[in-house]
Amino acid sequence: MFQNNDLRHAVYFGLSDWPGGLYITPTMSGSRTAGPIAGAWISIMYNGKEKFIKNAQKIQNAVDALRIGIETKFKDAFEIMGSQVSVVCFKSKNPNLDIYELNDYLHKK
Repeated sequence: MFQNNDLRHAVYFGLSDWPGGLYITPTMSGSRTAGPIAGAWISIMYNGKEKFIKNAQKIQNAVDALRIGIETKFKDAFEIMGSQVSVVCFKSKNPNLDIYELNDYLHKK
């Protein structure tokens, strides 16, 4: 995948100051598998670039709607910790929140 070892070493990542001990990964996708990369490639090959971009925009719109919904409708209950690509990280302002109850509610939506 890499033309030479210098390029390959550029993707290594190491972290030593976290509770889990030393973490080093030699892969482009960190600890994740290459499945998402392969899935994206298959989607582009099967559906074409335009449909892939259209579907990616739908996903981004849904993520934006979730973030905006939390920031506006649920600002008293939740705090956005960060949002990047297709992930919205938020936490409850109520330490007694039953996360499983929230999951069931969101699953129904």
